[in-house]
Amino acid sequence: MRHALAILFFLTLTSQLPARNKAVLIGIANYPDTSGWQKLSSRNDIQLLKNTFPPDWEIRILEDEKATRNGIVSLLESIAEHTRPGDTVFIHFSGHGQQMIPIEDNGSEPDFLDEALVPFDALQQYTPSYHGENHLRDDEFASLVTKIRSKAGRQGFVMVSLDACHSDSMQKGEDDSAPSNEIIYRGSAEIFGKNVTEKDIKKRYTRDTSRITATDKADVVFLSACQAHSQNQEIKIDDTGYGSLSYAMARALEQHGFSNMDTLLNKVVFAMDQLVPYQYPGIRTSFNYQRPKLNKKSARPVPAQQPATARNRLCPIIATSLLFCLTLTAIALWKKKRHR
Repeated sequence: MRHALAILFFLTLTSQLPARNKAVLIGIANYPDTSGWQKLSSRNDIQLLKNTFPPDWEIRILEDEKATRNGIVSLLESIAEHTRPGDTVFIHFSGHGQQMIPIEDNGSEPDFLDEALVPFDALQQYTPSYHGENHLRDDEFASLVTKIRSKAGRQGFVMVSLDACHSDSMQKGEDDSAPSNEIIYRGSAEIFGKNVTEKDIKKRYTRDTSRITATDKADVVFLSACQAHSQNQEIKIDDTGYGSLSYAMARALEQHGFSNMDTLLNKVVFAMDQLVPYQYPGIRTSFNYQRPKLNKKSARPVPAQQPATARNRLCPIIATSLLFCLTLTAIALWKKKRHR
């Protein structure tokens, strides 16, 4: 009887504990040279975002060699374990992202591909000894977020911000050495897998736009820097590199915080349209949200991975030569006609 009363007292006490605000900031800037991944400006993202949260927020940071697959999973599981009803949890990832051939093709993926976050210990390419074990696939990541939502309950709120390539659909489941004019993408256009076919590449453009259900869980927002099939470009502000979504999110949080989610999301959308007009951020929510309409610009970045070919270099030379010949011919005809 005493034991039952003690449990009842404890449950009554914990149910009255005030809700808390938590931020999880994960950033990987210095991937190992042997991984095949380019270095990023993620450290700047984490510092920028950290400074936007009020003092009452509990902030957990995981960077570089600590942000391995096991490190990220362990941190999110710990957050879930210690989340209470009514808590607000913000999860941010700055790093590479990649699409992958699913382990099992059961038809659950609209594009027949997995989207994955790239931890510190994940390699870019499939090898005989690495089959993607350290990638964090969408299904597993979504499961970790769902645990946090379940603990936060209907009075809580969870927001996930993913500043990586191919980061849309994740709800289912400073590089000083780089030239200043080099475009840095947060991921690879290459699909990870042993046997990637042209059919797989074509399917990557199929998009899932389903709503996320809330039921007895906390409302959630999954905000991604770009669509599942797209690449996410870094930006430079005053010669300092940032992820576009990280920068837009930090500016929006400084002005609005989490007081009004529609206002916050609109601010991020408008900022992204100014910073990277050729990207289309992914936004999925468990509540009604209407994305503002934008006059999308036609600008497109020039891919750094495509150096000028011999044919491309010859085209201007040929055009100039033809123009010169035509000019000489016109002058000769004019002189001939004049002497008649």
